[in-house]
Amino acid sequence: MLTLDATSRESCTPRRESTTTPLQALVFLNDPQYVEAARELATNLLVDSPLPGLKRWTDLCQRLLSRKPTAGELEVFSEAYEDQRRLFTSGGDDATEFLSVGERPVREDLDTIDLAATTVVVQMLFAYDETIMKR
Repeated sequence: MLTLDATSRESCTPRRESTTTPLQALVFLNDPQYVEAARELATNLLVDSPLPGLKRWTDLCQRLLSRKPTAGELEVFSEAYEDQRRLFTSGGDDATEFLSVGERPVREDLDTIDLAATTVVVQMLFAYDETIMKR
């Protein structure tokens, strides 16, 4: 909780400090709860938008940033997705192992590689400064 600037709850705090640190990004990328949360959001994105691309990434930005992505962001999301697809495709059981993080079972009717690559893109946006900080 300290990493995410939460108060100690020993006294009333009318206003929290707003900071971002590299440690916060590490939590969003590695903590099992956030990995599972990213996987569940990615699952919803795959169900709503079976084909990767503009609609999937626009839905993701709407859900996490409450706005449409810029052209540059769409390009970054697409490139990251394709890079992760290549890595998970050549990695044997890496995708299955990655998706097994957490308690909730993985949906069997979805493409494992697609889900894993989309999960990484969601994690990337979880750690994005605009997602973490309200400005």
